[in-house]
Amino acid sequence: MAGLPPGINLTDDKQPQIIGSVSATWALATLAIMLRFLCRRISKANLWWDDYLMIPAYIFTSIVSWVTLTYMIFNDFGKHIFIQPPQRIPVVVTVFLKSLFIAEVCYTGTIVFAKFSILAFYWRLFKMNTLVRHSIVVLATIVSMWGIAVFVIVVTQCRPLEGFWDKTIKADCTVDSYKFFYGNSTPNIITDILLMLAPLPAIWTLHLEFRQKVSLSGIFLLGIFVTAVSITRLVFLVSLNIADPDVTWVFIDPQIWTCVELNIAVVCGCLPQLRPLLLLITTGSAAGTKVASKRQSKDTIGSYKKSPWGSRFSTKENAAGLGSVSDGKPFVAAGGENAKYIRLGNLEGKRDSMGSPGRNEKMQVNVETEWTVSSQRS
Repeated sequence: MAGLPPGINLTDDKQPQIIGSVSATWALATLAIMLRFLCRRISKANLWWDDYLMIPAYIFTSIVSWVTLTYMIFNDFGKHIFIQPPQRIPVVVTVFLKSLFIAEVCYTGTIVFAKFSILAFYWRLFKMNTLVRHSIVVLATIVSMWGIAVFVIVVTQCRPLEGFWDKTIKADCTVDSYKFFYGNSTPNIITDILLMLAPLPAIWTLHLEFRQKVSLSGIFLLGIFVTAVSITRLVFLVSLNIADPDVTWVFIDPQIWTCVELNIAVVCGCLPQLRPLLLLITTGSAAGTKVASKRQSKDTIGSYKKSPWGSRFSTKENAAGLGSVSDGKPFVAAGGENAKYIRLGNLEGKRDSMGSPGRNEKMQVNVETEWTVSSQRS
C-alpha cells in the first residue's frame, strides 16, 4: 500500500487481547455486584446508600466495556487503520472518537459513584468515629469537585461538541490532551490512596487481636489494585502519540486499561460486602455466630451501653436475678455489620413452674442489634 508507514504489519490483530481482558474483568464486576446483593439478602440486611450508589457505577462501566466489545471491535479497533479502504477511514475515525467521548464521560461516572459508594459504606460502618466521618466529608467534597471539573471539561472540549468526533465540522478544540490526562488521573490516584487510608486509624484503635486488625486493614486496602491499574493507565496515556493517524492501533492499551480500571473499581468496592457469603460457606452462618435460641422473649437478655468512647455490651449488670454469668466478662461489639445476634455469655439457672429462668439451668444470652465499628477505652 502506497504511503504505508514503515514497520507496519497489516496482519497484526490485538482484538482477541481486547476481548479477553475487557470481557473477563466485566464478568468479574458483574459477579461481584450480584453477590453483593445476594449477601444483603443472606444477612437479611436492608439495602443502604452504599448499595444504591454502586449500581450507577456498574452501569457506567458496563457501557464502556460493551461499547469497546461491540461498537469499536466491529469497526476494526485492535487492527491497523490502514487495512481500511481510503474512503472508509474517516468513518472508522469518527466511530473511534465517538467511543472515546463515551468512555471519557462514563469513566468519570464510574469513578465518582464507586467512590461515593465506598464513602457511604464508611459512613455506615464508622458511626461513632468523628475523625473518620470528617475525613469522609472532605473526601466526598474532593471527589465531587473532581467529577464536576472533569465532566465540564469533557463536554466543552470542543465547540460545537460534535466537532470532537466529526472532523468535517469546523470546531474550536482547545483542550491539551496531555494536560487533561495528568489533570484527570493524578487527583483520582491521590483520592484512591486517601480512601484506603481513611479507616485505618479507627481500625487500629479497636480492641481486637493484632491478627484481626491486620485482616480488617487488608480488606480496606484492596483498593491498592485499582490504584495500580490507574497508574498503569496513566503511563500508557502520557506515552501516547495522539498525532498518530493509526488511532485504532495506538489507543489499544489505554482503552484496555481504562476498561480494566473501571471494572476492578466495582469489584474492589463490592468485596468488603461479601463477608456474609464467606462466613456462610466457612461457618454455616452468615453472622458468623450460632444462636442457640430463636426466641425473642424474656430469654434474650442484655444491655447496650453508650459512652463517649464507643459501644460495649455487658452481661453481668442486667442478668441479676437470673443466675450468675459464667465468665463475668463484657463482650465488645464485633462480628460484622450484618450480624443479627451476638452471644454475650452463658447464664446458669433453672426454670420455675411457670417456665421462667431459675437457678440450675444453663442458658445462652443473645442480643439483637445493628452493628457499628467504634473504638473504646478500657
